[in-house]
Amino acid sequence: MGMAKVLVIGSINDLGLIGLAQKLESSEIHYLLLGAGDASQLGKYGVTKAYVLSTQVDEASFSETLVDLINVNNYSAIASQ
Repeated sequence: MGMAKVLVIGSINDLGLIGLAQKLESSEIHYLLLGAGDASQLGKYGVTKAYVLSTQVDEASFSETLVDLINVNNYSAIASQ
């Protein structure tokens, strides 16, 4: 198996999920940040790409965003809180 591309979904307080992604020998860790938080801080935890989604977004918009990310990036795994 090649290097995994992992999507982590969580708030700025769910950084422990990044450790889980690192255990999968991830070549890329993407983070879908839900709500407020400084996405630029995620790089120091090994995140290669961050996306930010407001907590005000409705369920349909969240689902559409998630489907788009999965279709574009072809993730090996997804971790969420």
